[in-house]
Amino acid sequence: MKHVVLILLAISISLCFAERGITNTLPDFHGICVGTAQQWIPESSSERTSQTSQFNREEWVLVDSLFFNQYVHGHKMVGAMFNGDSLDAITLQFMLISEAQAAIEKAPLWARQELTNIFVQLDETSQFIWAEIINSATDPYIDEIAFSIAHSSVAWLQSQYSYTQLIVDNAQMMYQYDTELNYVNIVDYGSSTDEDYYSTTSYAFEDSLGVVHWLETPRDIYYWYLVHPKITDEVPSYINPITPETPGHLINIEDPPIGVFWRDYLYNFSDVGYPVLRDSLLSCPVLWGGDGRTAMNEVHDWVNETMTFTSDYERRHQPVRIYKKHIGRCGEHADLTAAAARSALIPCTSILTLSGDHTWDEFWCDRWITWEPVSNVVDDPMRY
Repeated sequence: MKHVVLILLAISISLCFAERGITNTLPDFHGICVGTAQQWIPESSSERTSQTSQFNREEWVLVDSLFFNQYVHGHKMVGAMFNGDSLDAITLQFMLISEAQAAIEKAPLWARQELTNIFVQLDETSQFIWAEIINSATDPYIDEIAFSIAHSSVAWLQSQYSYTQLIVDNAQMMYQYDTELNYVNIVDYGSSTDEDYYSTTSYAFEDSLGVVHWLETPRDIYYWYLVHPKITDEVPSYINPITPETPGHLINIEDPPIGVFWRDYLYNFSDVGYPVLRDSLLSCPVLWGGDGRTAMNEVHDWVNETMTFTSDYERRHQPVRIYKKHIGRCGEHADLTAAAARSALIPCTSILTLSGDHTWDEFWCDRWITWEPVSNVVDDPMRY
């Protein structure tokens, strides 16, 4: 989480108000009117002749300025010192091993601050483990891997439930699926030899006149709602789909090949009698729009063919366990829809209304579009 330090100089003016329902709280004043107060007009800055040049900011000359951008952790400080002829930054001394520093420099410029913030909170062993994942990665996967690490929790990265291979698998699967699907292309802007490289996706969309356009996803939507391996409140890990999550949501984490990752499991596998998501997507020409076959409609139908709206004692968080049970209420439906959409390389997220205790989804196609397969809701933002 970013910590922003602001230095504010403020003048506080207190006003006293009578409590509601209490009248005549001020004493009665019986006076005699002896005249009318004159209007006060403040003098302009040019008329303030009594102000000395020492305090007249219009006469100040910029001698030096200093810019630096870094996180300030709790109980730490950062500042600047004027040594008589120039400003010097008093910066934090980060405890980074050389491998972690190399990984940060290999990551895209826009991700380095967040990645640094994560690495400085890891112990040296964990720094080395996760830095090596970036340092050993090759294009075009480096930015996806670096982003996933930079936006994972320190607790997870240092826990027994995290797997470095999952971060690598996650990035590689996306590019593998990209070669199979006609309605989407991953677009790489530059490479790791550039300072500020990044990737995103472009989608085929059919308008009301039957014309197909290619729409490019904003960079941050690509990384947050397509690349990141965590959907909502589950732990991103390899999951045994057979093991119930009750009584705890960590007991079904298991090493591969018994443990599986949702991006692979939902895309490539199916239980007997249920459709394979990949098979229904291969012949889709567009993501959405028009009257023909679309990727969004295929995911929509896949969710409805896979799930029944009901629940038992086990309320699940992991998409692969939700799939294996084939039942769930709005929470399970929203999680599975988002995971299936991201497996199909469609940016998607779950949204909710706290007052109504309900959750559903939105997918991105040049804008966020309301989506709830179980109720056959598409592009109806005022439904809830």
